[in-house]
Amino acid sequence: MEEARTVFEGLGAPLWAERAKAELDRVPVRRAAVELTATEETARWDASAVLSTVAEAVSGGQLNQILSQLPSEYALLFGKPDLA
Repeated sequence: MEEARTVFEGLGAPLWAERAKAELDRVPVRRAAVELTATEETARWDASAVLSTVAEAVSGGQLNQILSQLPSEYALLFGKPDLA
């Protein structure tokens, strides 16, 4: 929405730029992906507790098979520093 506002201002469309600004003011925007709410942080903690237990319960080969199918950032949820 911020990009739209900038474009509208550049095009000389102040009414549309003002509408974009009003929408930005109306809708709460998360400023950074690392800023989690308490609920999101609790969910991450809980998921990590479960997935770390899974990592301990399966063989190394099975864990590698699981991790190879996930994005690399999931390794931390399994208690691993990386997918290696």
